[in-house]
Amino acid sequence: MRDGFRYWMMMVLGIPCIPILALVAYGVRRRIPKLAPPGENRGSSGAGKRTIRIVTLGESTVAGLGMPSHNAAFTGLFAKHLSERLGAFVEWEACAQNGLMIDNAEALYSRTVQTKNPDVILLAFGGNEAFRGRSPHRFTRDLRTLLTNLRDRSPLAFIVLLTPPPVEILPVLPWILQLPLGMFTTMYHRILLTMHNPQQRIIYAGERFTLLEAQKRIGRNAPVIDGIHPTELCSSLWAKSVDQCLSQYYA
Repeated sequence: MRDGFRYWMMMVLGIPCIPILALVAYGVRRRIPKLAPPGENRGSSGAGKRTIRIVTLGESTVAGLGMPSHNAAFTGLFAKHLSERLGAFVEWEACAQNGLMIDNAEALYSRTVQTKNPDVILLAFGGNEAFRGRSPHRFTRDLRTLLTNLRDRSPLAFIVLLTPPPVEILPVLPWILQLPLGMFTTMYHRILLTMHNPQQRIIYAGERFTLLEAQKRIGRNAPVIDGIHPTELCSSLWAKSVDQCLSQYYA
């Protein structure tokens, strides 16, 4: 209820600023280089008698933009950490797309994913919803619909919800955009917290592994390749933190 009230207050108070925000956003978009995704989206990691199948579904943060392969992006790196932790052979598939939003994710999944009965499904959303100003109610409704559809497809899979991207500190964005976008992702973070339900195999890896941690370790601009999307090192730190969270429930 409180987030719904905050949303509408933001919308009402932000109306006079819309032309300015639109102009600033246009300028930011022009400065961001267009990065190509890796050519392949399936692979494997490690070795062992146990086989684990994972699928990543989400926006550009997990699409491997600018990386030579998904082995250097979130999905392949998460598979590597998972394989090392469990001593297992991990097959992975990345179903991620620049600009993808929750409400059209299931259609992409059903059209492209080849993995049958995945053991782990990772969902990465929130950034594009923030840029589009999706309300907490809409975010919740779309996410619940997606979770229901994925659960119908894979009744036994662990579904891991990833934390929204830390848009409030992305170096490419001026503060006039960081502030409202950060408020949106904070609202989404609180919604995702309520979705965490280990009994139903829904895990929120929501320790808010933001760029703040990566910045402390590798410098302010090093975590992002173009001001927005994660580098290989940043993705590896993120993937490891997600695997550590999942280790409490999946071993």
